[in-house]
Amino acid sequence: MSDPPKRRNQLEKARLVLSVGRVEVSLEDLEAAGPESRLAEGLSRPVLQRPDLEGAFVVPPLQTVALKEVLRHTAFARLSVSLPLLPFEKKIGPFRFALPPGHRALFDLEVKEGFIDRQSTQGRIDPPVDLPFGAKLRGLRLSPDGSVVVDLKNFPDLNLSALSLGNLRVPEALEDLVALWPDEDGELFGEGAPPAPGSPAAPPRPDEAPRPPGGTAAPDDDGAAPAGDRGDDGGDAPDDGDEGGDDAGLADIPIDLARVEIDASGVRPRPERFALGEIGAFTLKHPTVFDVAYSEGHLNAGGRVALSDGHLRGRRFSLAGLAGAGDFRATLEGERLDAGAHFEVGIDQGAFERFAVVLRDGTHLVLGDGAVRDAELAYFKSDDEERLRFTAGQFSGRLLQAHVRAEIGGTPHAITIDEMWVEGSISLGPDHVQVEVAIDGARLSVRDLILPLGLAQVWFSEVNATASGKLVAGTDYGLSFSGALTAEGDMRAGEAALFDVHAHLTEGTRAAVQISELAVSEGGLDVLRAQGELDFRLASGAVPLWEGARLSFSRGAEGRLVVDEVSRNLEDRFPTVRAHGHVVARSDTTALHRRFALPAGEAHIEANDIQLAPDGRLALSDLRMWLETDDG
Repeated sequence: MSDPPKRRNQLEKARLVLSVGRVEVSLEDLEAAGPESRLAEGLSRPVLQRPDLEGAFVVPPLQTVALKEVLRHTAFARLSVSLPLLPFEKKIGPFRFALPPGHRALFDLEVKEGFIDRQSTQGRIDPPVDLPFGAKLRGLRLSPDGSVVVDLKNFPDLNLSALSLGNLRVPEALEDLVALWPDEDGELFGEGAPPAPGSPAAPPRPDEAPRPPGGTAAPDDDGAAPAGDRGDDGGDAPDDGDEGGDDAGLADIPIDLARVEIDASGVRPRPERFALGEIGAFTLKHPTVFDVAYSEGHLNAGGRVALSDGHLRGRRFSLAGLAGAGDFRATLEGERLDAGAHFEVGIDQGAFERFAVVLRDGTHLVLGDGAVRDAELAYFKSDDEERLRFTAGQFSGRLLQAHVRAEIGGTPHAITIDEMWVEGSISLGPDHVQVEVAIDGARLSVRDLILPLGLAQVWFSEVNATASGKLVAGTDYGLSFSGALTAEGDMRAGEAALFDVHAHLTEGTRAAVQISELAVSEGGLDVLRAQGELDFRLASGAVPLWEGARLSFSRGAEGRLVVDEVSRNLEDRFPTVRAHGHVVARSDTTALHRRFALPAGEAHIEANDIQLAPDGRLALSDLRMWLETDDG
């Protein structure tokens, strides 16, 4: 027969006081003691997931911006054109003329208000051609109707357009001359280029000048000058039936199109849209001036550019209302000038109306009314990649919308940032973002924030914060902040545990923290300087008093923890903490001994000095605990 259970004597109107000068524990020892310590890596290095930028700043295929697209916008320029001539023989009356390989027709001409100045156009054959019967070729020129005329010494001039160029007339408008160029495989000018102004597929130019009387510069559909406008400058040889006829175009004349060379200097474009295909467009304006050199599928351009109303579109970003001025250089190459490309535009100062980016993880930002200085826009294309990069040494603008997705403790969270003014520097690329901004009075909020802190896991229904200071963020190294960041939040629920101490936090708990310095990398928290306060409510919990004695409370508790200092450096295993606080718990019956127990009452715990060292030593000094039982 077993002994009856021993009855504990209950002390009434009792008061138990415990004072401790200092107690130390090692968090590392508790961590090694087993899973009951509830320590997690999140205590020392909470991890921030970097944003997913894959594909964010990839641009669609760039329309070939080659010679045709450049020249059709030209208002003023000086052009040097080298046309490689194919070998041919020509019968002129009783004479036969043979052109051996290796000759070029060289022309120097001027463009004014988009029209070719025929009177000043000069040309020559290089190397010089030996002619029979003492004739000497003094040069080439354009007749008033655009025919190419051979200027001969001791012989009448010859209309080369009628004799050998298939009645080709050089149109007076440069855009019409550009339109004559054949669009075939190996074309020079790019697929899908916008139609030239004045063509049936394009609206007329607002500043389009009238054609001079006595002839038209516009070709027929077949590329030849209209019937009835085929005059010459005299000295035409009789037609022997070998000419190309009215159906001839550039593709039918004895010119090696693949080896054409064109140098354009002092190019000043008309103020009209310059198309880049799906990637965007912009308008060039005064004082834009640049040079262009084209040779055998390779184009170089450079000069000064002023643009307005520009827009760019990529897979997950858009830039609208771009305006500015600066220097640029460009290189394009390939059979169709699309095998490789390189553009760089340096913007001394500029502005944009709206910049927006949307990442795959849901992060999206919209910046408006922006200004930039010392900026560069660069585009690179090769056979296997296409990249766009934008950097600005100085930028400012209004952050109109910002929703940032961040993964904290393995849980994704959405951070909303209110409208605010920002200024700083920025670098954007296909796989990287780097920003350095000064912010003043930024407001941000996070709903349903779950923080795994190692010793505790807490769930805030909403956290609101304000910040002023300097923010630096980059995909390569993480995020850092210095200044003043104040965050407050109401806790929905939580749990704290350290060895035999545990507690369940409940609604009514409120936290506030002030951060002066923060650095987070992909590996976790590197630097922290902060202080804060926690007004908490506990639903239940337990605190060991000594071996065999345990203070439990199931009727709730409340208290306050003041954190005077929290700091952490990259090399530290644990943060440095200095704090103090107190708690009042409605305690359950507490067993002091197998024969004695304290009835339910109130338990008070005060710790006037709590310190956690980087090596994990937790010390509590000036610790006082007392229990007061309820009356009878």
